[in-house]
Amino acid sequence: MESISLEQNTYSANEFANFVEERFGGTGIIAESVAHKSGKKFHFVRIICPPKHWLGLAKWLCFERGVNYCSMITGIHYPEQYQYGEGQPSTSPGTAEKGWEVTAHLMRMPVKNPPIDKAYVLKPDKLSSEEVPLEVEVNIYLPQTENPEIDSVQSIWEGADWN
Repeated sequence: MESISLEQNTYSANEFANFVEERFGGTGIIAESVAHKSGKKFHFVRIICPPKHWLGLAKWLCFERGVNYCSMITGIHYPEQYQYGEGQPSTSPGTAEKGWEVTAHLMRMPVKNPPIDKAYVLKPDKLSSEEVPLEVEVNIYLPQTENPEIDSVQSIWEGADWN
């Protein structure tokens, strides 16, 4: 069975990160190609996005760059203070600017909405760099607040409704 090579994956992830930087440079949106620490060590694209740009970035990723699948959206709370245990000092991992984090795990998949009665066999060596499957992780940091919120992307990726 054929699969995407590490070279194809790395090239595609680097190219994608460069596209993000070219499009959004100077807005606070930052992209980098990062290697997984285990497995085949394939690369994914990590994007840091200010909350005010999330919806615009999401639309661009989907409609301009082919990111067509939302696999998960999750949240992390960094409380101002918490206790490690009895007798241990409290610590302040959160800051006024980073009290919450929302992370969206997205995919660019080469086959989009195939008909039920059709099967596709893709040849990895025939895929352009923009057709290579790619993971995209978007991290959005939110300030300390009792009511953190960001724009919904359910209208862009139907799968976001589960999250």
